Amino acid sequence: EHHPCLVIGRNINIEERNGRLIVAYGTGTTKDKTRGQLDLIISGSAVQEHRLAKPTRFDLAAVNRLDVPWSEEWFSTPRSQPAIVISQLNDAAMVRLKEILAWRKTNNRTD
Repeated sequence: EHHPCLVIGRNINIEERNGRLIVAYGTGTTKDKTRGQLDLIISGSAVQEHRLAKPTRFDLAAVNRLDVPWSEEWFSTPRSQPAIVISQLNDAAMVRLKEILAWRKTNNRTD
């Protein structure tokens, strides 16, 4: 089973013609009460709007972020899962993500 991921940053080296993406993984274990202030949770009617299969929490903890090459190996549609979709955050989720990341930085929260 594939899990959704959220691209939260990118590093591009124009001279070397390559790039890397920083991603947060998504999980159906939302943990609203314990992680609601720390992670981006997409729930309710926003689930369908974001083309997710179920309510999803994107874990923003520094230790759980992945820095992966921006390449076909990591970002392609596997033959076994041709229905994988690419979506983007709506305005409300984007605002919430920025608020969470700013709060994390201000409060030195990496968990």
